[in-house]
Parts: sequence; structure tokens; C-alpha cells
Amino acid sequence: MRAAIAREFTELMKTSLPGLLAEALKNVNGEGGSSTATGAQNNKTDNVPPARGCDYRSFKACNPPVLTGKKDAVATFDWVIRMEAAICLSKCRMDQVVKFASNSLREEASHWWEGVRQAKGDTAVDSMLWNDLKALVIKNFCPRNEIEKVEREFLNLKAGNMTHRQYTTRYNELARLVPHLITTEERKISCYIQGLSDKVRTFIKANTPTTFDSVVELSGVVYDDLALNDAAIEEPKKRPSFSNKRTGGKLFGARQKRARVEEPTVCKKCGKEHAGECILGSNLCYKCVQTWHYSRECPQQFKCYNCGDAGHLSRECPKPKMGKSGKGRVPRKKKRDPEQRLVRMR
Repeated sequence: MRAAIAREFTELMKTSLPGLLAEALKNVNGEGGSSTATGAQNNKTDNVPPARGCDYRSFKACNPPVLTGKKDAVATFDWVIRMEAAICLSKCRMDQVVKFASNSLREEASHWWEGVRQAKGDTAVDSMLWNDLKALVIKNFCPRNEIEKVEREFLNLKAGNMTHRQYTTRYNELARLVPHLITTEERKISCYIQGLSDKVRTFIKANTPTTFDSVVELSGVVYDDLALNDAAIEEPKKRPSFSNKRTGGKLFGARQKRARVEEPTVCKKCGKEHAGECILGSNLCYKCVQTWHYSRECPQQFKCYNCGDAGHLSRECPKPKMGKSGKGRVPRKKKRDPEQRLVRMR
């Protein structure tokens, strides 16, 4: 009896076991039991609680920015970016965003928002999402003329006297406002290199970097090297000093350093050749550099070589002619006639 039951069970297992294994594999792989899985998924969805959101105190703790309403594209885009960061950090619900963000509007922006609420109605405003509010803010406080100003500033941005960090920061601030001008990585790199100084731009182009981060890093290294070289050139060269025991002073070599005399050059202001600063248009006398008269009235313009007084020439001097000794002019001796000399000798 037992042997017969064992044989029947063995034959039953041989015939039904492969089918059971195939069905089990289908259920594991997701091919079968769709109704069971769908029901479980529905039960799971029903058990998920609704999004809790946050209260306004938690939103204020994230330091949302304030928008005053000035027609400034940079300030407006900065408000949008910082507000999106505060929204993400506070984890508020989408139906709370507009209500919380609109409370950060001040002055002109607050008056504008009140006009929008009156025009659209409270129901329409309460149903607005963040993208709707962002589009309205950008349209009103970033008019086309302000965007064009930013575009011109971005395309004409030059490093000039700015440091590397200042130039890079300003470039990134403007680049995020005009993304349509730098749609590719190559275009972004080209605009950045174009604003660098000639020395830095030549070196960067010679190395041909392929990413924007590598361009910024390489240009920073070049800026530091140029700064060190300029400091070394501007530093005065120290010459050895030798003490002079007789005078007690210090001399450079055997003699003191003489003041360098400026050579006269053609002045770009007056067109004449002279040395030093030009006094054209300064109401000064061109001869004695005094302020109480002009050159045509200068008492030092005529100086007598005979008496040394100003105001007349030597040929017009009323005083007797002076010799080299300063005691009057010595009359010249007349040459004697040789015939008269012979008569006297006889």
C-alpha cells in the first residue's frame, strides 16, 4: 500500500513540478501576477501621507532675499536665484511658494504686486506657481533695454585693472544672465579669453585649454607670475655704498650721485621744445615763472651787459662803459705813425 502511494506521488511530482517552477520564475521576473502587483501598488499609494510643507517661520529661517523693484537686471536675477535656493532649502509645498515669496517684495516691487493681485484676483493669484511668479518678475523688472545693457557689458568686458578673481567673478555674474550668448563650452571659453590682458591671452591661446575650469586655473597662474615679475622690475636696484671718512657721509663709489638733468623735448601741449612741466595756460610769466605779470611785462626780459640792470640793453646804457675790472672803460691806444716816430728820433 505504501509503495503504491509513493509511486503515485513520485509520478505526480514529475508531471506538475516543471509547471510550478516556470510559474514561480514568471512571478519573480514581473511577467505574471500583474493584478496582484497593481493592487499592492495602489495600496502603497493610498498609504503615502500628503506633503506636509513648512510654515512661514521656517521659510524665513532660510533667509529669503528681498526685492525692492529697481530696474536692474543683475539684482533681479540674483533675487530669483537666491529665492529658488531658499525654496529648496525650506521644502515648502508648491502651493505655498508664491504666498511666501511675495512677502519678500518691498517698496516698488510691493506696489507692483498689489496691482497684479487686483488685476488678476485673489483666486488666480493663490493658484499661481513659482514659475508664473518668476516670469512676471523678470518681465517687469528686467525690460529688454536692461537685458541689452547686460549683453553689451558682457561682450565688452575687459580685465583692465581688475585682479584675476574680480574679473572671473564679474564674468560669471554676467554669464548667468545671458546664457543665450554662450550656448557652448567653446563660446564660453572664447569670451573669457577675449577679456584678458594681451600677455595673459597670448599665453592661454598657446596652451589651448579645452574646458572653462582649466582656462580659469591657468589664467590665475599666469596672473600670479606676471605680478611677481612686475614687482621684481619695479623694485629699485640697491648699489653698494662706501663711507667717506673725511665728510662722514655715504657716497656711491667715489662721488655723490648727481641729479639727472632733463633734456628738452618737443612739448605736446604747446608745440615748443623745452624741459620740465609746461606752464601754458597757467597765467605765469614764461621767463621768471611769477604770477603777478606776463612775459611781455617781465622786468627780467632785458638785462644790460654793461651795468647789470634790467629794462635796457647795453648799447642804450646811460652809464659809462665798464671794462673787465668794473672801473670804467679803458680807452684804446692810438697807433703811432712811423714817420712821426722817425722825426722825433732825429
